Amino acid sequence: MHEEGSRTSMLLCYGGGICFALGWWLWIDACAFSATQLDAKIDFGYWIPGIVSSFALILINIVSPAALDTSASWDNSMLARARGFLFFAFTIAFGGLIASVWLAIVHWFNDTSISNFPGIALILQSSFIFLAAVMVRFAKLPEDGYGGL
Repeated sequence: MHEEGSRTSMLLCYGGGICFALGWWLWIDACAFSATQLDAKIDFGYWIPGIVSSFALILINIVSPAALDTSASWDNSMLARARGFLFFAFTIAFGGLIASVWLAIVHWFNDTSISNFPGIALILQSSFIFLAAVMVRFAKLPEDGYGGL
């Protein structure tokens, strides 16, 4: 059983890394496409949802799953702080995802004279980074004291 859990954990970690890399690769490709094919420069403001989502990935995975265990010997204030921090981290992650959708709609989807590819890539970037955060979060093994949510 431990070997199967270890294999699942390894696959989830690899999958999370692939999703994270794929998200950033899509966005960088969209920036290159925009600069070469559309003759338009992507401003720094459009990079912020990806940066925020990457920061949220770190915050989501910084909370030890042992700190969320109700059967552990933690006091209630420690459990409440861990849950509050995790809620805050997921709020930031959803904020990055919502910001990417909003920016894509306002800049690319409302203007039919330009390609929608950078907007789609922006949404996919934040989505893949969020998926990576969740995959890595659930990849931790209970046998190692790092059980998932």
